[in-house]
Amino acid sequence: MAPLLHTHQIHPRTTLNHLHFLLYSLSLLLLLHHHTTTPSSFLLLLADVFLGFMWLLAQGYRWRPVRCCEFPELLSKVIASKDLPALDVFFCTADPYKEPPVGVASTALSALAFDYPSDRLSVYVSVDGGSDLTLFAFFEAAKFARCWLPFCRENGVMEISPEAYFQSGGCDGEAEEMKVMFESLKERVDCAMEKGYVDLNLVNSLEEKEIFKTRKNFTLEDHPSIIQVLLESKKDKDITSHPLPNMIYISREKRPASPHNFKAGALNALIFLCHCLRTSYSSFCLHAKASSLRNHDERNVDPTLDCDTCSNDPNAPQRALYYFLDKDFSPNLSFVQFPQRYTGINKNDIYSGEFKRVFILGEEGLDGLQGPNYVGTGCFFSR
Repeated sequence: MAPLLHTHQIHPRTTLNHLHFLLYSLSLLLLLHHHTTTPSSFLLLLADVFLGFMWLLAQGYRWRPVRCCEFPELLSKVIASKDLPALDVFFCTADPYKEPPVGVASTALSALAFDYPSDRLSVYVSVDGGSDLTLFAFFEAAKFARCWLPFCRENGVMEISPEAYFQSGGCDGEAEEMKVMFESLKERVDCAMEKGYVDLNLVNSLEEKEIFKTRKNFTLEDHPSIIQVLLESKKDKDITSHPLPNMIYISREKRPASPHNFKAGALNALIFLCHCLRTSYSSFCLHAKASSLRNHDERNVDPTLDCDTCSNDPNAPQRALYYFLDKDFSPNLSFVQFPQRYTGINKNDIYSGEFKRVFILGEEGLDGLQGPNYVGTGCFFSR
């Protein structure tokens, strides 16, 4: 019998929720009875009926909340590291001035730093509009990854996004060296942002210079499909000679006559690209022949991230696999949703910036019914 990787338990507050529902329902019925037996405003009665109906709709979240518990120490007994499913991380961006390239690159670095076999991990970034500024930031991030990933691995870093890690302060020794390298990356990208284009004096590699020269006639609204392999696991290694995960940049074809500026279309393009890279179909690649990046796998797990978020847990993929690898549970499982967490919020969160009602009360309640809703980021899909 396979070890139990996770459990679902009814939340301890469920009984109190049921008792509260009973008492509140009785109070509401007494209030409505009072309206019918004593003269009162019709508008006041209508308001109480409406508010009571709204309260009733919200009780589904409280009726059967559940708590999930995982057992990470048992995963290795279920599946070997070399047999883990392929992990393709997707995220999308568009305007470099609304979504700064350094922040987007930091999101990609947090995904590259997952504690996952490098030959099973690929990060795909879709850049609608094909901005040179974003591509330049990713070239720089690919170089920085060669030092950042071993630093995270050797020091047990949890804040695996460099931007979030260095903002937390307390950097000394090796961490201070990494911060200097990241600040240098930011300065180079910010310099390009101020100019509005990538000056070839900022580019050191001859290959990269040729790529930017090829793109000089492209515009945000009119350009062919662009695919650039930034890191390839079979070829690229970090400073400790450990293979790096795959990282692929894609910008789908844009033409003025075709209205296709939508995120869903970008995600469809990413899924199609994953299939093409795995089946040796690369005839539409503009800058690189990307076939043979990944052998065909029977199963894939696809996380999605917003470009302005990041992962703060290098073991997040394994936590999702506790559910996907359960043969009894996974046939009815569409996705595993992680709640969002926010920084820069005051101690008591007086403005409800953490959206606890949505991500704690709402998600736990829905999980006890038919499952949580997809909030657009921090989610693992099985494909």
